[in-house]
Amino acid sequence: MGVAVDASFGPYAAERLSPFSNAHLLEESLDGSYAPAADPLFLLSTVVVGALAFFGVFAWAARGADRSGFALAGFALGGLLVLVACLLRFAFDSEYPAGMQFAVLVRLGVFAGLGLLGLFAGHKPAVHGR
Repeated sequence: MGVAVDASFGPYAAERLSPFSNAHLLEESLDGSYAPAADPLFLLSTVVVGALAFFGVFAWAARGADRSGFALAGFALGGLLVLVACLLRFAFDSEYPAGMQFAVLVRLGVFAGLGLLGLFAGHKPAVHGR
């Protein structure tokens, strides 16, 4: 997605998709002139990635699952969210800009919400005996 945005709209738009490790966006966030949680491109990329990677996958995983399969898919969702949080753990440093920390929490919240929505939307228990 970043390559397509870079080719279409330029590098500044592409780096706004995931601004957490971009030096000049970090400086702008420290100055208070950039807040990723208010950036429509960041929010759009978060929702698109969440819809594809979390909603779609967990809706498919819960489809036709019995109670234990549904619980296993929920456990996998929790594990995946912990993994994403670990990958973004540098954002929870005390010297990291507060706007960026809030954006990480927004991203994790959107991923969790879409994953749970996918689990419950896709869960149609199998009917046995018919």
